[in-house]
Amino acid sequence: MIQLIIEAVKPIADAAITSKSDTLEILTKVNEFYDYAWNKLIVMGTFVLTIVGIIVPIIIQRYQDKILSVNEQKLEKRIIEEIEDAKIKIQEQLKEEFDKKIEEQEDKTHIRMCIMSGFMTHTQANLLAERKLYYSALGSYIVSLNAYVAGDDQNNVIKVLEEIEDCLNKLTSEETEKFKFLDFLELRERLEYTLEKYGKLTVFFNKVTDIKKKLASF
Repeated sequence: MIQLIIEAVKPIADAAITSKSDTLEILTKVNEFYDYAWNKLIVMGTFVLTIVGIIVPIIIQRYQDKILSVNEQKLEKRIIEEIEDAKIKIQEQLKEEFDKKIEEQEDKTHIRMCIMSGFMTHTQANLLAERKLYYSALGSYIVSLNAYVAGDDQNNVIKVLEEIEDCLNKLTSEETEKFKFLDFLELRERLEYTLEKYGKLTVFFNKVTDIKKKLASF
């Protein structure tokens, strides 16, 4: 009886043992698969990190170098532009100063020439007046008056105005008529020119006014 039971249970036990063995085999294979996959993942991850660690810094460095190069080019261009602007401004300032100096020199030269011209005609007028040739002297005095006013020689302007007045007082009747016909308008113009420049100064204003009164009496 017992023998029959053992024989009946044996196939079931064998099957259970076989089933358990298969399960262990499957679990072993699964474990081996995951171990393999994990190791491969670690290797791949390490490779990728290595590649990233090498390539990314190179890319970043190249990008930075490119940005630096662009910035250097912009900076160089800006410096060149600023230098050119500075050169232009300096050239303009130099030209302005040069033109100013030339103009000042021309003004000084013009003034010196006017005073020299006034001196020459003034000397001539004095010589004529000493010879009592008052009409001829008057013409030279008028010319010297214009030159002295243009040269801003105030001292000689006053002297010439006084000498013009003196000559007018010493003209003969014939010379007065000749003066009215030939030189009257010119003298009035020179007197007006004198007033334009020195009219605010009392001594000039009074002297020109006296001469105008004399002309009005002709």
